[in-house]
Amino acid sequence: MTSLFVHGFTGSPRCGDVLGVTSLEVLGHHPRWRETRVNSFSEEVARLAARVPANATLIGYSMGARLALAVALQTEVARLVLISGRAGIDDKDRPARVTWEDEIAADLSRDGVDAFATKWEALPLFATRRNASAPAVRMAYAEQQRRRRAHDPEGLSAALRVLGTGRMPDLRPELSRVHARTDLIVGALDTRYVSIADAMAHELFDARVHVVPNAGHDLIVEAGARVRALLNDPALSRSASKKTSRRTSKRTTL
Repeated sequence: MTSLFVHGFTGSPRCGDVLGVTSLEVLGHHPRWRETRVNSFSEEVARLAARVPANATLIGYSMGARLALAVALQTEVARLVLISGRAGIDDKDRPARVTWEDEIAADLSRDGVDAFATKWEALPLFATRRNASAPAVRMAYAEQQRRRRAHDPEGLSAALRVLGTGRMPDLRPELSRVHARTDLIVGALDTRYVSIADAMAHELFDARVHVVPNAGHDLIVEAGARVRALLNDPALSRSASKKTSRRTSKRTTL
């Protein structure tokens, strides 16, 4: 069965290497991004969906989780894995979010990647990754920093203006239409996203929430080996084989 990974904002197609899967190229994050004729979140979802074969396992992290969820609403997948993901925001919060994302996009265009990356890495969302002391995590973080700073600032700016949370539709009302087995993986220290995952699991047809101890939002860096083991666990990698009228959800701590 084919497994495909959709990376997060400022990630790269190499991010899938940590999980042992092939990555899709996301708008603004690869050398040929200017050839990608995409002007909206829905257009990028359609472009990615065309590259996902039937009955694939689709995995997404953060921004990539939002994209993967939207793809799963357009094309049938056997299994959906959302890592540190969400399904949308309230309309009342959208204007402020769009303003914030536009400010970051403008900073990228004006100041370049290095200045942006320093600010981005200092966000409270990534505090647990930034403060991690484990050698493996620090090595993974250093590699992530190197790849982030290799991006074209205009590419990242374009991605944020098209794929930012403020631009995506609120998919929460659509969650019940996802019939694929769905695994929602979150870090225990990322308490906001643990709550988001629990709420999403309640609406999804067949969902499991997996909480990774001693890890925060950036699970690919902070706990890549544990996430990979979870993806490859035969007991967890099954797809929903029997459709029923009752939703099922379960939460586990790894």
